Amino acid sequence: MERISETELNYALAVLRTQFRTSRYLGYTSRLEEKFCDLVQQPYAIALCNGTATMHSCLEALGIGIGDEVIVPPLTMASTSFAVLQTGATPVFADIDPDTFLLSIPSVLERLSPQTKAVIPVSIYGNPFDSKQLKAKLPPTVFILEDNAECLGSTIHGHAQGYFADASSYSFQSSKHLTSGEGGMIVTSSEELANKIRRVSGLGYKSLSSKVAKIDKATIQSPSYKRHDVLGWNYRISEICASVVCAQVERAQDLVATRIDSASRIINEVSSDRLQWQATLPHSSNSYWCLTALCESSEDLSRIYTKLATYTNDLPYGAWSLTYNEPAFKNMTLLTRERNLTKHGLSTWNAESCPVAESIQPRLLQFNTFYSSTDSLSSFIEALNISIHS
Repeated sequence: MERISETELNYALAVLRTQFRTSRYLGYTSRLEEKFCDLVQQPYAIALCNGTATMHSCLEALGIGIGDEVIVPPLTMASTSFAVLQTGATPVFADIDPDTFLLSIPSVLERLSPQTKAVIPVSIYGNPFDSKQLKAKLPPTVFILEDNAECLGSTIHGHAQGYFADASSYSFQSSKHLTSGEGGMIVTSSEELANKIRRVSGLGYKSLSSKVAKIDKATIQSPSYKRHDVLGWNYRISEICASVVCAQVERAQDLVATRIDSASRIINEVSSDRLQWQATLPHSSNSYWCLTALCESSEDLSRIYTKLATYTNDLPYGAWSLTYNEPAFKNMTLLTRERNLTKHGLSTWNAESCPVAESIQPRLLQFNTFYSSTDSLSSFIEALNISIHS
């Protein structure tokens, strides 16, 4: 299967033919948001320029800022924590589960403080986090914002992932299940929150709302129109990106199934006594943005990778460095946000606080799950089996 079909090309071409004139606006952003609501079983969806802007906008809409704390996992892209820092709040790192590699709920509960305003669990690699279980243990004042950038198409407790969170963020970056090169979506069941997110992410325009992504021409041209009733960022998705993702949503079932089928074949056909596959909770399904395995040691990882490189160019990625080990965090070069950090947040930025993540991160291999043909997948499986056992 090709990632981009004739449908995406035709939708994008239709936008290009408008010459980007607002008078010929085709409304792909609104169409995308409606289709995405159906896809993830939520009433409100707001399309933005990327999956970091989505989280930042949500946190800002919630009023989270200086002096507040947001609990995050260290095993993920640093953008999750960057979104917290952009508000002036403090990211507080909780450890991960040794089998699922997801945020550990007991560790989250240990990190709670009077300053905790939200938790951002990351459904890493396509594996859905259980927000239903977490919500039952959290104070009602603590908001759950799921980072589902890698988790489109997964399910939990019989619902699409995101159903049990207060809001969920998705990404359309080039490697994700659905893509327009860049883009993101924030979804929620709260109309009030959706209204706030729309305005925060749309330059604070007062006429925007949960279901209104664009101001009509007559209003915007009026000299008496007072545009901005709140500070906002310019995070809106472009119409051409929206058109491409709109087509991808129409193909979502097949695009997600391709990754699930590839992961299933690898798990079933690779003798994995040297690899521990990421565990999925029994009441959930994994959409396998990638298939991730834990090696016995970092030396074993290096050996498998080096051997695999002699048979194929389709090489796995290692896991990101833990966020608090990134130079920006270790050196506190956070564009003055370091001035706002709470002591509770600073105390968690060390190896002793997240020992499971420290142990696991150097031993993870992330295998590709999107193959355009069964032959290319078969070739990779053969190469991996040889590499593991030679």
